[in-house]
Order: sequence, then C-alpha cells, then structure tokens
Amino acid sequence: MGLEVQEQLGSGSGIVLHGWVTDTGIGMDTEQQTKLFQPFSQVDASTTRRYGGTGLGLTISRQLAERMGGKLWLESTAGKGSTFHFTVRMGLPARVSPMALLSESWRDKRVLLVDDNADARLVLGRMVSSMGLQVDCAESGEHALAKVTHVDRPYDWILLDWRMPGMDGVTCAQRIHDLLQSRFPQENPCILLVTAFNKSDALLAAKDVPLADVLTKPVTPSTLFESLGRAFNKVNKPALSPIEHTPMPPTRPAAGQVLQGMRVLLVEDQPLNQELARELLLRAGAEVVIAEDGKQALQALETEPVFDCVLMDCQMPRMDGYTATRHIRSDARWQHLPIIAMTASALISDREHALSSGMNDHVPKPLDVQQMYQVISRWVGVARKARITA
Repeated sequence: MGLEVQEQLGSGSGIVLHGWVTDTGIGMDTEQQTKLFQPFSQVDASTTRRYGGTGLGLTISRQLAERMGGKLWLESTAGKGSTFHFTVRMGLPARVSPMALLSESWRDKRVLLVDDNADARLVLGRMVSSMGLQVDCAESGEHALAKVTHVDRPYDWILLDWRMPGMDGVTCAQRIHDLLQSRFPQENPCILLVTAFNKSDALLAAKDVPLADVLTKPVTPSTLFESLGRAFNKVNKPALSPIEHTPMPPTRPAAGQVLQGMRVLLVEDQPLNQELARELLLRAGAEVVIAEDGKQALQALETEPVFDCVLMDCQMPRMDGYTATRHIRSDARWQHLPIIAMTASALISDREHALSSGMNDHVPKPLDVQQMYQVISRWVGVARKARITA
C-alpha cells in the first residue's frame, strides 16, 4: 500500500492533482461499496473484527475533496483489493516559496530521527525526506548513540522524541552532545527535542542541555521547516547559545496534573491511538501500561501492580472490550475497578452495550481531553470511596 500523486491538469495559477492509494486486501462487493461513505460503516461488524471500518474518516475526506474542487471515489473487486482515488484543485504561489529555495540548499544534508513509535518515525521521516534531506532512523536512545558513534561526519540535525522508554530524549541529547563534542570538537551539534507535551515543560526539563530548539507535536511540514531552519541558524553562529538563555514562555500547569499518582491500564489495538492516549494520560500525571487487546489486559491485571482505572477500546482483535470487561467483573478482586469504554461510535446503543457489559462509563473518539480527565477522576474517586466503606 502506498500513496501516488500526479498532476492531472495545470495552468499558470493552479493545478489539479490526482492521487490514489491501492491495497491488495479483501476488497468489497457492490453492496458494500454503496455503504462505504456512510459514517461508522463496518465491513466486518463483529466486535473482534479482523478488518476495520470507515468511522467518519472517509465521509470527512470526501467532503474535504469536494470543497477543494475535487472528488473522492473507489474502485474495488471483492477478494482482489481496492483503489481509492481523489482529485483536488490547488492554487500556485505567484513566486517560489522560501521553503522551496531553502530546502534546495539543504539537499543531501543528513537528519537522525529518534522515536520509539514506528508510525511517528514513518510520518516524520517522510516529511524530512520531502525537503531533500537524507534520513536515518533510530527507535531508542541507545540505538541513536550507536549510530552517532559510527558516523564519519556529524548529522546536520538530530530530532529526539522526549518521552521514550528507557533513555529519554533529554538524557540522550546530553550524551549525544558530549559524544559529538569529543569526536568533532569544531562542530556544534544541532539537536532538537520533539514532544507532544507543553513546550515550556520540555524547556524546563532540558534547561541544562544545549538544545537548538523544541518542536511540538503534531508536527506539520511548515512547523518542521521553520524549526529546522531556526535550529540550523542558531548552531551555525560563532557561539552556541544554550536553550536556557532563550526567553521562556509563561509557565502554565501541565493539565493540572489531575491524574497525578494514578495507574491506568490503556487497552487499545491501534498504535497511533495508543500513542495519543498515552501522551494525554502522562501529561496529566498518570502512569500508563498498554495492552493491545482484551487478553493482554487480563494478563496485565494478573501480573502488574494494582491499577486505578482501565480505559477499554471496545472493538479489538482476539478479545474485544466487552468480553474482557465481563471476565474482569466475574472476579471479586476487580469489583470496584473503574472500566471506561472508548469507541469511535457515539450512538446510544453503543453506550448501553458498554454499560451492560459491566463498564462504568463511556468516552467517544476522537477523545475530548478534559472529558476524559473528568470521567477518569470521577470514577477513580467513586472506587476509592467504595473500597474504604466495603
């Protein structure tokens, strides 16, 4: 599976782009295709589905394409796969953009991208490559140090995710800086910290580390370009100014630390959803353990220290959230354990299904951050009072 795009029609002021994505999956018959662009359509309707559905994504994508003067459509054969097509009409700038000019001068410069999440490495790596830069990737701080140790010339930029298991980005940045200074004493390492957390918190955590910049997620091509340019200009001055000398934005409480001290079991099979929910929970002060399906959730409850709450996706492979919840509720040890459903469907019937299986509450996807914090806090409080009076 991969995205291909070509110019379909061009003029002096704009172009029409035609893009398509092809897969060799199960495909769809004519009846399934007619329902595809309906919200929350599922090709496989079971809660332990092997194949996913559309949620709102395709419906929104079609509307976006139409608002951009194009369209979105599907070609599919059952058992042979599908091809999704789209067209969009794009305006052209009156002159060459600064991004195009500067990125041309960056051609063949090198970037080391360090992130423990494979999807994040893929997405950010493609953005970096699109700017004419060569990209090496590492999945941990230790792997990054090994790469830096064996390069013949230093990387032009090093992008480090902050919250990685094991060696975090701040520690890794300091060790890379020390290593490069010993190997290439005439070079100033250009190290950027990448984080989904509040930027002022990252600056504070890295106040003693000579970073060139902090880049906040979600990263876009424009914010990436600006951050790379800003960092490159900073380290190529006669003297490197430590980041602690840059003006600090006003500090604000990190999500109020509303979940401080809580242990949350996050049960979710999609890697990007895992990363987003995990970052939100960590930001609020919680400790997070991830299970990829209901079976792993049951194993975690047996082997891990006590959890304060379970965030349970409902539709997962192997064992869905409803079945896992019924197993949990059948054990007296977890009688008061809050279990909160997460689902892309906000239908009343889905909420009722969650509650009837033994869950305490329901938060819809995409997650409303404050709602999620409030629901968790409320039910953890209820559970603690119940255990005291039991």
